[in-house]
Amino acid sequence: MEKSCHEITRDRGIVRQIAMDLLYRLGGLKGAEIGEIMCIDYRTVSQGRKRLRGRMEI
Repeated sequence: MEKSCHEITRDRGIVRQIAMDLLYRLGGLKGAEIGEIMCIDYRTVSQGRKRLRGRMEI
C-alpha cells in the first residue's frame, strides 16, 4: 500500500522515521529543513532518527 506525502508526515511511526532519515542521508537536508517540510520541530526529527537507529541495532 502506498502512502501519500501528507500521510507520511502525519504518521508518528517508523514510516515517518525512515522518511526523515532518507531526507537527511540522501536528500542532504538538515534537521530544521526536514522539520519544516514535515511541520514538526527539528528536535522531533533528531529524536525520530535516534529511535530509528536504536531499532536498526537490534
